[in-house]
Amino acid sequence: MLLALKDFPPGWVHKAADPGDDPHASVPAPLERCVPPAFVGQTGRAVGGEFSDENTTLLSINPLVYVFDSEEHAQIAARAITSEAQCFADVIGNGLDLDRTFAFGETHTEPLSADFFGATAAIRSFNTQVYKSENPPHSDVLVFDIVILVNGRVLSEVDGFQRHSPIDQALLQRYVDKARAKVRQRA
Repeated sequence: MLLALKDFPPGWVHKAADPGDDPHASVPAPLERCVPPAFVGQTGRAVGGEFSDENTTLLSINPLVYVFDSEEHAQIAARAITSEAQCFADVIGNGLDLDRTFAFGETHTEPLSADFFGATAAIRSFNTQVYKSENPPHSDVLVFDIVILVNGRVLSEVDGFQRHSPIDQALLQRYVDKARAKVRQRA
């Protein structure tokens, strides 16, 4: 049910997810309250890694699929994912110093039109990361568009990432549609 490299045009590359990657892995102490240990009723999960056009630092599409024991639990997880993004933004706010080498700068979210994507939920997150180990410290704005589709017991998440500005919505829509089709074929 995940997007695969064949779903992307020539010139795109795939960086597989680390087998240990877990969206609910430990996070810095101030953010722990934003991430539940697991979703209620979750029976399976697949992380698709990162798909990008040869330059993996500027733009990527990152798919995830979760399977639940009921449609109700899939819907609850959809709301939880958007709540997590908002919680991160609320905790970080204007900045959060983590250690001598790294800090989060200003972070905020804004709604995206779920209707535009034909999705269950959608949210955009702006996150400034500050690399203090560089002299002078360097900061980078990371923009994540998170689109969530629920089809029965399956939740498909397609994250569009771009540095400095939001990803092109037509490009993201293309991969949301492909993710939707894959789930419908298998669900």
